Amino acid sequence: MQKWEYKMLTRSRGWKAKEEDTSYHRPGAWEGLFEDEEKLPPSANHRSRIGELGQQGWELVSVVAESSNLGGMGVTSGSIIAASGHILGESLDYAGYTTHEKWIFRRPIEP
Repeated sequence: MQKWEYKMLTRSRGWKAKEEDTSYHRPGAWEGLFEDEEKLPPSANHRSRIGELGQQGWELVSVVAESSNLGGMGVTSGSIIAASGHILGESLDYAGYTTHEKWIFRRPIEP
């Protein structure tokens, strides 16, 4: 039976500062890049690293998008919730916003 070893690249992003004329934040740039939970230097580029892993025999098997944001929390003070449960006004609910991407690779272990 074939045995495999696995590797994971993870990148993360946060939020930009709140803009003056709005009450919400915009997504920040992708910043942190980790390989097997070890932070790579700021000069590391995920695209070039993926190519390097391919040259080393690693196969990309999955990409997982994760959100570290809770839902149902972001209603501005000027908003009201209608009887139907819909928010009337501006909502700051960022649930589902992708904050992390995980790329999972594998390659066969030679017997």
